[in-house]
Amino acid sequence: MIEEIYLATRHEFGWLKGAMVYGALVDNLEPVEPRTALSLVLLAAGGSLVAGWSWWPRRTAIWAGALVLLVATDLLLFAGAFHPRASLNDLVGPRGD
Repeated sequence: MIEEIYLATRHEFGWLKGAMVYGALVDNLEPVEPRTALSLVLLAAGGSLVAGWSWWPRRTAIWAGALVLLVATDLLLFAGAFHPRASLNDLVGPRGD
């Protein structure tokens, strides 16, 4: 199914094989995998903040601020892992042709 559906679709990683994709999927389903564990912790933290807000609604500004901080942290962690990083010197320095 991976080769028939996912790999048959045109994308930038033409070198992928079905076994590689399957192995990565299985590895990333392990709760002890650092990225998966972080996702589970952030999910639990978000649920705890929403539950706390519903139990103690008087501190609306604190709960809203904590949720915004949690979402911002999640977005920054995702962006840092998703986007490639290079130093400023590598980006603006002369090319070594």
